[in-house]
Amino acid sequence: MATILVLDDEPSNLEVITAMLARRGHKVLPASAGEEAVRISRTHPGRIDLVITDVILRGRSGATVAQQIAPLRPDVPCLYISGTSKEGLNGLLSDAASSSTQTAFLAKPFTMDQLNAKVEALLAPVEGQTAAEN
Repeated sequence: MATILVLDDEPSNLEVITAMLARRGHKVLPASAGEEAVRISRTHPGRIDLVITDVILRGRSGATVAQQIAPLRPDVPCLYISGTSKEGLNGLLSDAASSSTQTAFLAKPFTMDQLNAKVEALLAPVEGQTAAEN
């Protein structure tokens, strides 16, 4: 399946999201801080097919982290997650949308089915391209 970088500074959220994705067969690269996510993006030797990040983190926003990852991993889609409604994020995502060719938003709490639907939608163009190349 896909390799997915997951950033959430709440350990229980990170653990649950990691488990949900692993159950679907994805390789998960968990990060609990923005600096860690950027480092993983820089040093991971293989592909990263998707970034999932909480929007509101301690120290910096997930949108800022995504903008830092974008030059390291061009064209990697990003799924933003938050317990705050998209409207309540006061434009935190407007600049972030330009950091990746494809973005989506998912409000917490979410079910495994909701997460999988967003992940599949964001990975579909990547998987289609890979299948066409093989």
